[in-house]
Amino acid sequence: MRYRRKRRPTNVLSFDYAHDSEQRGDSIIDGEVILCPEVIRREAVEQGETYRQRLQFLLEHGLIHLLGLDHGTALEQQQWERQEQRLV
Repeated sequence: MRYRRKRRPTNVLSFDYAHDSEQRGDSIIDGEVILCPEVIRREAVEQGETYRQRLQFLLEHGLIHLLGLDHGTALEQQQWERQEQRLV
């Protein structure tokens, strides 16, 4: 409950260890992506996807967060969608 103030498990969490480009140095990504298989399985069924499809989407989602992007504003969402297209 402490992390993100949620009282339920989430599908993916990303922990960025290099919060700005100066800290990143030569590495592109420095962090962790934590996935919850139980939640992912449930979501896959609800959305008519296979477990593998949902897992891949959420892994990509977590990695985009580690690149320093978010999707809270319209501009951020546009940047996010461009990054998603690069991964496809």
